[in-house]
Amino acid sequence: MKSALQSLAVTLALVAAACAPAENRDSLPRDADALLEALHASGNFSGAVIIGRDGAVAYKGAFGRADRTRPFTLDTAADGASLAKTVTAAVIWRLVADGAVTLDDPVQKYVAEFPYPAVTIRHLLSHTAAVPDYDAFMPVLESGQAVSNLGLQALMRRSSPVPLREPGATYRYCNICYDTLALLVERVTGESYAKHAVQDYLGALGARRAFLRPTRFADWPEPRTIGFRSAVDGADIYDVFDNEALYGGSNIYFTARDLHAWARAWIEGRALPPAVVDEALAPARIGNHSSAISLTSWYCAPARDRCYYTGHHQGFFNFVYWDRTRDLSVAFVSNNTLPGPLQPWLMRALVALAQGEKAAPPPSLPPKTLNADIAATAGRYVVPGIGAVEIFAAADGARVRIDGGPDYQLYQIGYVVLYAPGLDAYLSFTPPSEGNAGRMKFESVFTSAQAAKS
Repeated sequence: MKSALQSLAVTLALVAAACAPAENRDSLPRDADALLEALHASGNFSGAVIIGRDGAVAYKGAFGRADRTRPFTLDTAADGASLAKTVTAAVIWRLVADGAVTLDDPVQKYVAEFPYPAVTIRHLLSHTAAVPDYDAFMPVLESGQAVSNLGLQALMRRSSPVPLREPGATYRYCNICYDTLALLVERVTGESYAKHAVQDYLGALGARRAFLRPTRFADWPEPRTIGFRSAVDGADIYDVFDNEALYGGSNIYFTARDLHAWARAWIEGRALPPAVVDEALAPARIGNHSSAISLTSWYCAPARDRCYYTGHHQGFFNFVYWDRTRDLSVAFVSNNTLPGPLQPWLMRALVALAQGEKAAPPPSLPPKTLNADIAATAGRYVVPGIGAVEIFAAADGARVRIDGGPDYQLYQIGYVVLYAPGLDAYLSFTPPSEGNAGRMKFESVFTSAQAAKS
């Protein structure tokens, strides 16, 4: 009973913190602290957060532990996962601005080992290359041997000598695409990715503690941050892998200060030469349709003045948001597995507080192991502010399509939630009952809306 009452108390504290009124901009530190402390107390957040306004740090906070003994701080480096893609894409655009490459160059022009002559740099950036990704090579990747970016080229050439589909026509989230782009950067610049993209480029923008992880844990330059399944003391380890030699699509380690500097660079127009910024932030193309993601791997609002991206790998979950018009940013790194329903909520809540608004109350958490029933949820939902959202089963699993546009793969993440990379959409479901056809909630950083099946 005591445990149940404690859990209830934490939940009520979390709700109260999230609903606390943000009466003015000066309330941000108090409101953010209350929200994050309650979230940490519930076992759902360990990490560091920085919120920026008007060129200054308006809030900073760190919670929990970096490992079993060390506290998490603003200078704790954590696995940035796919946030590396925003860096790799930006470096490619700098090469475009310099005239060193064009987006429609075939990748083979620079990486002769790449097996697909029709695939261009644009295809890799937009996740439309139609090449196999890590899942096709898991026996090798999980064997314990270190597989390099160059080794991936050999795996693709040997196991899948032709693209899976027509390049440019369909979307499939592609880590190997960005690992190949990192190899291309090295061939064009004559420098290692670690030096050119991380040390020199990110360092010049103020992200001076960011580093490319070494392949072996034994070679780590500092005490290593560990990933966990929750933020409670004694939680199970849910860590990254030893002997991982890939980079470009992942494996840059960032502190919260680094991600704040990365966001500031975009707000201040220092990340890319001005001549290419608008094109770089424009939606990528998937066949004849616009993608939900830009050619710099940011999810952007239509005006391209505010964008964000996330990185999620094992226990690590990270977020960067920047708004040029309002001159504000939100960045966090975390080393625990944030429950699926809380991921979009936390991102939206911190952005709301940064904007001087009230954060929505947190969602209730159904059992983690409760997956969405694809057969029951498949169908058409007309979601306000989004359009007609169609969920359907395909040969490779569940997929989602909006207003007849391109389709995106859906992944079960438990809690009756499906997640769509490429849309960064979390789809959660209320099951049908008597007199109720069931409802779907569509969430991203920019949108939170519900609809019944039509």
